[in-house]
Amino acid sequence: MRAIAERQGESSVDGASSELLAAPPSPPSPSFVAVQHQLAEATAELAEVRQELEVVRAAGAVEVARLSEEIEAANRRVLAAAAPGQSRWKEVTLEAALRASEDALSESQQAHAAAEAKARSMARELRKAQRVQAKLHRELAEADAVRAAERDEF
Repeated sequence: MRAIAERQGESSVDGASSELLAAPPSPPSPSFVAVQHQLAEATAELAEVRQELEVVRAAGAVEVARLSEEIEAANRRVLAAAAPGQSRWKEVTLEAALRASEDALSESQQAHAAAEAKARSMARELRKAQRVQAKLHRELAEADAVRAAERDEF
């Protein structure tokens, strides 16, 4: 038997190994494909959350800048109204400018607080998506290891 195998140029074990290596790879298991799909979805969702977070941060910064300009304009009006020789209309203008400044400041603080709350919420969603992504990476690695073990058994 050995002589026949030697004449053929390989042992029966080597022949079986060659056949396995020459065989096309087995298709991925449905669970492996499902995990890959979930990972792709989680990655896409994570990217969307990151984009939304950046949009919220940018919008908050724009709103704060706009309100800061309004406050500065109101302050300029206050300083202009406080010039010597004030008359009653200057006092009224001063009071109105102060109220406008206070309103703008309050609005700015509210907008900033809302933007921060939205950013915190989105950060929580981002961390949640990152945890899901990490879990899917682990599941994918496990499925890959199982697949490799199955392939090695053959």
